[in-house]
Amino acid sequence: LLPSSSSHSLPPPPSSRLPLSSPPCVPRRLPAIVREVRGWGLILGIELSEEAPTAVEVSAELLQQGMLTVPAGPKVVRLVPPLVVSEDEVTEAATKLEAALLKLSSA
Repeated sequence: LLPSSSSHSLPPPPSSRLPLSSPPCVPRRLPAIVREVRGWGLILGIELSEEAPTAVEVSAELLQQGMLTVPAGPKVVRLVPPLVVSEDEVTEAATKLEAALLKLSSA
């Protein structure tokens, strides 16, 4: 830990430099599946449409792909990436999320 009187400052975490006005991890190209996206920065809740699979189904599929998400109700998938997430990891997460939604919606 740095003393409080220190003039040193730590660089911002990588996630703070990602474009937050339009998070790349949200599959907005799927309006029939994604109803709404809510959140702050990269902490997001993706609300699925009534016709879409449940949040538990999506989270289970993503877990099989190595991505941990949390259902936040029957139709909301919560994304809470680590503070040090890289832009490449965010892009990978977006790809996995979109693939899971498309796979489960066509099943």
